[in-house]
Amino acid sequence: MRVIFNEELKAVADDLDRMAQDVRKAINGAGDALLNQNLEAAQAVIDGDIEIDALESSIIDQCVKLLAKQNPVATDLRVVVSTLRLAATFERMGDLARHIAEAARRTYP
Repeated sequence: MRVIFNEELKAVADDLDRMAQDVRKAINGAGDALLNQNLEAAQAVIDGDIEIDALESSIIDQCVKLLAKQNPVATDLRVVVSTLRLAATFERMGDLARHIAEAARRTYP
């Protein structure tokens, strides 16, 4: 039973890592779009936000399933709850990067 929980938690951690990388790319792309008036970078950030939103939804679903099926306590519970909060924070960061990219696209002559 513990092996299954660890495997499922590893899958959630991998998704969270991919989400963090996508958000980092979005922030860098939004900065590039704003500073260099790079329309392609702005559009890539705007389009990439869909992937970030989908990852957040997937991570939340996986965490809720872990809570329901495995009933974690102590450290495991803190890890799952922290993952839920991180996913929401990363999604918000992605939304802010999208907003910057949209602003950069609007200011282009």
